[in-house]
Amino acid sequence: MPKAKAKAKAKAKTKAKTKAKEDLVSSPAHYAATKGLEPINIIETFDLPFHLACAVRYICRFRHKGGSLDLLKAMWYISRYLYRYYEMDPDEILDMDISKILDNLTEPPMSATN
Repeated sequence: MPKAKAKAKAKAKTKAKTKAKEDLVSSPAHYAATKGLEPINIIETFDLPFHLACAVRYICRFRHKGGSLDLLKAMWYISRYLYRYYEMDPDEILDMDISKILDNLTEPPMSATN
């Protein structure tokens, strides 16, 4: 019987490791949120383009993983989006007065959604 118990224990341990690996892929702790909402839910619900999807991921995880560096990364992706679809210089975006940014905005082309 001790061998059977040892096998069962080893099997349970392997199953727990597999579950932990799955959680790292499908629901990592740094993306955990209340009410079961994760960045992927927001990204898919709003059909966000790549740059904005990356920004959402960094914003959602900043308290649990990268801190202010994640917020800076989110800003970088947003500035790249503004550059690509609004033809604004990404190096100037963060230095601009918000009213200047608003004056330069027009609706992006339909292709900006993906």
